[in-house]
Amino acid sequence: MGLCVMIPCNYTDLGAMNSTQLEAAWLKGNQMHSEVTVYHTDNRSIDMDYRARTKLIGNLSQFNCSLLISNIRDGDNGTYRFRIKLVDLNQTFESTALNLTISEQKPSISAASTIIENNQTTLTCSFLAPCDGFGVNLTWFNVSGLNLSASSNETEWDNITSVFSTSLSFLPSEADHGRLLGCRAQYHPGTAESSQTLRLNVNYGPKIEKMKPVRVNESDSVSVMCIVHSNPTARVSWFRNNRSVVTAVNETLTLQINNITHQDKGDYYCAAWNGYGRVENNATITVNSSPRNLSIALPDNTTANSSIESAEGQSLSLFCSVESIPASNLTWEVNGVVRNSSVGSNQLWLHTDNVTYLEDGKHECVAVNPHGVDRTSVAVTVRYSPKETAVRVVGGRPAIREGDNVTLTCFSKSNPPVANYSWFRLGNSNWTELTPSGQSVILGLVTRDNDAWFYCRAESALGSSDSSPLFISAEYKPEISKQSKCTQRSEGVTCICVANSNPPGDLTWHLPSANISGNQTHGGFVSWQVRDGHLVTGSLTLMRPQDEGEVMASCSVQNPHGEAMFKVYLWVKGNGPDLVQLVLAVLAGALGALILSLLLIKIVFCSQRKKKEQIPGVATEMEQLTARHTSVSAAILVEDEEEGEAEAYQGMEGVSEAGSLKRLENGEAGQEAEDQEQELDQEQELDQELHYACIDFSRARSSGEIVGDGDSTQYAEIKPQ
Repeated sequence: MGLCVMIPCNYTDLGAMNSTQLEAAWLKGNQMHSEVTVYHTDNRSIDMDYRARTKLIGNLSQFNCSLLISNIRDGDNGTYRFRIKLVDLNQTFESTALNLTISEQKPSISAASTIIENNQTTLTCSFLAPCDGFGVNLTWFNVSGLNLSASSNETEWDNITSVFSTSLSFLPSEADHGRLLGCRAQYHPGTAESSQTLRLNVNYGPKIEKMKPVRVNESDSVSVMCIVHSNPTARVSWFRNNRSVVTAVNETLTLQINNITHQDKGDYYCAAWNGYGRVENNATITVNSSPRNLSIALPDNTTANSSIESAEGQSLSLFCSVESIPASNLTWEVNGVVRNSSVGSNQLWLHTDNVTYLEDGKHECVAVNPHGVDRTSVAVTVRYSPKETAVRVVGGRPAIREGDNVTLTCFSKSNPPVANYSWFRLGNSNWTELTPSGQSVILGLVTRDNDAWFYCRAESALGSSDSSPLFISAEYKPEISKQSKCTQRSEGVTCICVANSNPPGDLTWHLPSANISGNQTHGGFVSWQVRDGHLVTGSLTLMRPQDEGEVMASCSVQNPHGEAMFKVYLWVKGNGPDLVQLVLAVLAGALGALILSLLLIKIVFCSQRKKKEQIPGVATEMEQLTARHTSVSAAILVEDEEEGEAEAYQGMEGVSEAGSLKRLENGEAGQEAEDQEQELDQEQELDQELHYACIDFSRARSSGEIVGDGDSTQYAEIKPQ
């Protein structure tokens, strides 16, 4: 087993039998049977089964004959005797027989006092170790989860035995009640060991499990169970209104109510107590009902009348209460706007520290639960100075159009009502008051030149309020400006499209293969665009064409009120190996104008003259053009293919800057021009103007001007008049 046993032995002084030679022996067994020598002063006499396992730990000279047997075995049970021999005197003495029974020696666990919850407790583990020189290791087990405060080991010795002990200090809790703790004694790690356990008996006051609220309908039966944990068992009672309903000494007590009524609703509580404490826990029984007795009260608990007066800047408090089961969700609304709300509460305040005009009106409290809805309200009248003053255009369209008859009206909220209105207009950087004054002012028919800022002032006995300024601007559809034109330059033909509109329009160039806007380059075309107030200006440049063909480009400007268009026709055509003719026609107009009658335009081509020699005039006709504006301009540009530069030739027709047709003096061509002039004079009566010009660019300067000689009339620009 690895343990040991010590057989205590003492003898008295032999007196006159003193001897200088003592022989001591321990014998096991009956004298009538074979004896076994378990110890002898002569080691050779010891039985082999005990040799090295026994030793005399007493001092014979001190009359101590105690025997230590180590590594105890089951066969060590039996009868033992001690014998001492005085060798020189040849005398022998023997003790009485001692019966040795081998049993397991266990540690002992003891508590210093009664174990009480939350009171520090110390447990001590002790182990009697009779084997001198053998160390004992004591350890605690099953202590995980304890609220430990201290643990120590100490060893106590006396002359015969040694006692090992260890202590364990902790704060016990209800959860430790019934816990099995243990202490283990071990001589050497891995050798013989023994252990002892102790089940903790923790005394603690009662604890009641949490009880959920009970919600039932009338006529139902309800059972509410109070479950108590305590040591020792507690006395339990159900109370209502401090009166006991039922009592028992038990771990569980049930409150039973049959055929419940509205009067049974309310708070109940379960109380439990023993020698270590008392505890109570509430249970609420509710009987479902829809909201009722909804009311609004003032801070002094007086019921609010149907109407309440207040003033701007004051404070206002209203209290809403209701009776309902389950508790209602309450909401305060002021003029339909939620100001405060609660969930599951039959009471709700509405506090307004600084009353404003927004509090003027209906204050309503709404109570809602799963069984119904109820509402009540009071009317709050607030005295306040003018608020939300604003200028509005009445009786017109959302956007003011040129020619509209405009009336401005000043609107303002005020209690008492507004007593006086004033109007102001911004002109020459100064605000000027308008007369007469009134809630409305009539501006009459507005034009694009009448843009101005206006604001109004509303006044009452409590103060005044100014509106934000309102800008009145007449809107109109786009109109192509007379600044729109086409100009021949060294890099090519550049057309400028200028339009005036409110709001400013969106400008787009329409090409045969694409539509472009803003600053872009497409093929041989380069465009740019800029806005300035109501004006939008776009430029389109066509580099000198290399191939024969016809090109049409148009500029459209559009806003919500309409569209205007400016068209450019470019016709590049060869006439023999030595001549390329470029026809430029410009059409400008506003979208939405009446479609003009088809114009048959006869264009007389200029004959090329070199060194002042007249080439017979060549006449041709252009296809009819449909005009979208009251002004159409056209020009023929002639370019010499061989030289690669434009030359100026004396034209058969000319146009003055005023747009009138100049008479030519070149025979049949001149006569034809005269006939043409008569036709144009007739068309001018319909507000239509058609202009022709024969222009030679072979000697054009880089500045864009065309310088001619002789009788020729030459232009670098073609634009509507």
